[in-house]
Amino acid sequence: MNKLLLASFALAAMAAGSAMAAEMPLKAPPPAPSWTGFYFGGAIGARWDDVDGSVTAATNNGVNILCLPPPASTGPCTGTQLNSTAFRPSAYFGYNWQLSSLTLAGIEGDVGWAHNISTLGGAIYPGGNNPFYLTQRSDDYFTFKSSWDGALRIRLGYLINPSTLLFVAGGVEFMQISTQSHCGQISDCTPGIFPLLYLPADISHTRTMAGGTVGGGIERMLTPHLLLRAEYRFADFGSASFTDTRVNPIGPPAGPITQVATYKTDVITQTALIGLAYKFDR
Repeated sequence: MNKLLLASFALAAMAAGSAMAAEMPLKAPPPAPSWTGFYFGGAIGARWDDVDGSVTAATNNGVNILCLPPPASTGPCTGTQLNSTAFRPSAYFGYNWQLSSLTLAGIEGDVGWAHNISTLGGAIYPGGNNPFYLTQRSDDYFTFKSSWDGALRIRLGYLINPSTLLFVAGGVEFMQISTQSHCGQISDCTPGIFPLLYLPADISHTRTMAGGTVGGGIERMLTPHLLLRAEYRFADFGSASFTDTRVNPIGPPAGPITQVATYKTDVITQTALIGLAYKFDR
């Protein structure tokens, strides 16, 4: 009898517990992290400059000296590669709009700096063939440099899970370049060595180029505020053209010689980077 009574009490307690559990609300799962908001970060990586330089026009007192047949010139009339690679630190900032649980759109700006430099020895211009340019003399050189770059891009992303984003980005990019043509003593650009003299010995140009850029990468939300990314981008800046004038004031009996050379540089860059950003609350 006592056993039957105890069993009855146990069944009644279980039934009451089940009823209370049924009446209690279920605990909702934690919300997925939101990507919407402003962010600011820094990155390190490398920039590869792919530069093709070539002389497009050259005259002495208005007479063509470009790509003349031997013996006035030597070798084929071709351009010269001026490629280089450099370390690139940068800062970036932007805003994300999470459109759905799977998609994202954003706008981003960045600025970086790299000391890319390529020097062509034994020449005062990148090609052109005339011995005035491809001198093969040890104190002549032509240098191409690039320094800062900056971009404004639109990003589109796909969330493969709530914390991992695959993205593509494209927009406009700017980069500062500079060139230097140096003519040394052996090439008659400094007085006192030969009776002929072409001045100035050094001619430099600096220009900011604009081009299009595309790229993509992967970004991981480490915490609700920390975003880690790896990215690759490609940029094409087109061509920049420069014209130099050197004068030999002594010249032959007929008088001074004015030498004018026009050259261009076709510039493409590739950049790879790893970045860490802080995302602010909405």
